[in-house]
Amino acid sequence: TSRDPRYFSIAAYRLNALSTYTATVVVTIPDDSVTDPPSSSASLTFQLGSSPVIANIDGGSAQTITLSDAFTLDASESYDVDYPDTTGRLSYAWDCLENSPTYGSSCDLPLSVSMSSSTVTVPANTLSADRSYNFSVLVTSVSGETDNSYTVVTVTSRSVPRVSVVSVSPKYNPTE
Repeated sequence: TSRDPRYFSIAAYRLNALSTYTATVVVTIPDDSVTDPPSSSASLTFQLGSSPVIANIDGGSAQTITLSDAFTLDASESYDVDYPDTTGRLSYAWDCLENSPTYGSSCDLPLSVSMSSSTVTVPANTLSADRSYNFSVLVTSVSGETDNSYTVVTVTSRSVPRVSVVSVSPKYNPTE
């Protein structure tokens, strides 16, 4: 709604995608001398389309892990543009193929590794060292929109230091 009666507005994300709506405007000329003042109306019917899904794997397009460490890939930041605050409208399908030295071979992950949730956790010592693997996720919305994302995971037998960035504290000024 609008504060100015000459304009009609709807807050973002109030209408459903792939739905048809009709807006009707009635204009009445106020006239206290008659019981039925003159009026006119007009209608507009419109259909909303569907926006895309955005797939995203946390950590970027390339990651290096140590063979002896379990690791988790997280696509929970993926979203449906039409419903950005609703994650339950998405489904996930992960895939893993060896990237090198033999391109296209299956990763042969154990059945205990769920490949249909927003995250996939690979146990330690599951993949082979000195190889890289292409993990991809296909994210699908309930309306059928899809997008995919991938990350190349390089497995090494050497220890890889973990680096994380945390929120920065307010700046400190030593002269104050």
